[in-house]
Amino acid sequence: MANKKDRPKYLVLKKWDNFEIRQYEPRIIAQITIQNDFEQAIKEGFNLLAAYIFGQNATKAKIAMTAPIEQREDATKKHWLIAFSMPTKYKLSELPYPKDPRITLKQIEKQKRAALVFSGFCTEKKAAQNTNLLLDLIEQHGYTPIGPCILARYDPPWTLPCFRHNELLFVIN
Repeated sequence: MANKKDRPKYLVLKKWDNFEIRQYEPRIIAQITIQNDFEQAIKEGFNLLAAYIFGQNATKAKIAMTAPIEQREDATKKHWLIAFSMPTKYKLSELPYPKDPRITLKQIEKQKRAALVFSGFCTEKKAAQNTNLLLDLIEQHGYTPIGPCILARYDPPWTLPCFRHNELLFVIN
């Protein structure tokens, strides 16, 4: 999968064990909305976004794989938004148009996020438990979450659980 230089750029503003406050640089994402359960949504979304970066786009261009793949519930809590960050060398106008009309490209502006880092397999139950922990930490440190929780997975499925790097993120005020 992608190496560390292919990840969203951020500066750690504050750190307490596995909880961080980060300032993220602007970036571009390719995203798709999937109506499915937690596990199937990530698989389906990953495959469709991977097809886009591997050449199923208007110019058949290949785009480098980045990490992480992000997953979050949409506002209705009936669908999942799955997203890849695009390599930082691209501007929005330079990316090829997706052949799949469900894939959209979006500019994400600079933002502050709270992050909780953890390892292992990330089941829906584990994500929910860690989301509650992250919300408690955000409140304890005087921040306010904005929008839904984002699950960021950094490793391919064959990575041993003890070596997996996952994060839960909230945009904060």
